[in-house]
Amino acid sequence: MQTPNVGGTAEEKIPAIIQDIGAWPIPGIVCFDGPGFSDHIRSFMLAGGKAVALPDLEDWLRLYFVL
Repeated sequence: MQTPNVGGTAEEKIPAIIQDIGAWPIPGIVCFDGPGFSDHIRSFMLAGGKAVALPDLEDWLRLYFVL
């Protein structure tokens, strides 16, 4: 999912993106990677269960889809 070209950092947009995903008719998740995220936003994303770090994505998919 790409965010529109509006001001603000990716970190500032994450809460709105996660909220938007909650309104989707199918389950969704944010996959994130890179050093640009603070510990605070990483904790926020992981605690909500709607985000996964890229290095953990394969394990998450195997667990979610029981593969």
